[in-house]
Amino acid sequence: MTNDKLARLIASAFGLGYAKKAPGTVASAYTAAIVFILQQYGGLWMVMAFLGISILLSLWSAEQVLKSDPTLSDPSWIVMDEVAGQTLAMLYIFETGNIWYALIAFAAFRLFDIVKPWPVSWADKKVGGSLGILLDDIFAGIMAGIVVFAIQIWLPL
Repeated sequence: MTNDKLARLIASAFGLGYAKKAPGTVASAYTAAIVFILQQYGGLWMVMAFLGISILLSLWSAEQVLKSDPTLSDPSWIVMDEVAGQTLAMLYIFETGNIWYALIAFAAFRLFDIVKPWPVSWADKKVGGSLGILLDDIFAGIMAGIVVFAIQIWLPL
């Protein structure tokens, strides 16, 4: 497999980015399910490792894709950044075991990633390259996590 093909495979989150409709949502849903299971059976270190690996893979694969085709900026099929952002949002529900918090983390992440309030919009528009592709999702993940954390404190389920 060539470096370009490998980068595209990883950038698409192993094909999830090629979903016909809403590839970012598809990748986020798969990620939320995987991370929820990792939280239940693997513990915090497994989730942290998954987050670190997804960030590194997102940066590397997006950089390779952008190098191979300079006409691209942030194609919708690159969804490894959604994997990283969704994982970050899920960190805020660690050890609750509550599926409702996982669903809220998923919905809040998708809302912030789609609507792009500041600073998500800033990262999306002002930061270029592979870091720009990733950073807006990192901000969306942090914001979603804060929402979930606040709900756990003020409106526990």
